[in-house]
Amino acid sequence: MRDKLAIVNEKDEVIGESYLDTMMPDEIYRAASLLIENSKGQYLIAKRMYSMLRNPGLWGPAVEGTVKKGETYHETIIREITEEIGIKIKDKELKKLIKERVKIPYNHFKQWYYMRLDLPIKKFKIQRSEVQNIKWINKNKLIDLAKKDSKILTPSFKEFILKNLK
Repeated sequence: MRDKLAIVNEKDEVIGESYLDTMMPDEIYRAASLLIENSKGQYLIAKRMYSMLRNPGLWGPAVEGTVKKGETYHETIIREITEEIGIKIKDKELKKLIKERVKIPYNHFKQWYYMRLDLPIKKFKIQRSEVQNIKWINKNKLIDLAKKDSKILTPSFKEFILKNLK
């Protein structure tokens, strides 16, 4: 079943609804992303399935999703954590980071969240319809990938890394 997404204005106020695959280029939607770091200073990243409508086959944050009509950013990230990597978390484990406006390649607001989690890869249950693979990656290697203008990272993830991971 296709879910309707909230369409927002320049102030991130809901003004309508649409489906992701029929959205007009000037329509602005909402998304939520989660940066997961372990005690070794590694970040969990996810490779999107090639069948995905947006950024197919690219590596991005461990968890990411569009905000459905009637949902908040927070509700979206909690839902996506369970769906995409198969874990349950407590609200207090999530830290809200920044909300940014992303215009390229897709027009949206993105709320970033952060959490620390020490879990081996085999303990995650990935959503095979959306996630091809996940892995832990060293912070410096991730920054290097973003700096090299690598075409393997989603554009918004690359931008986030370059602005926020030092």
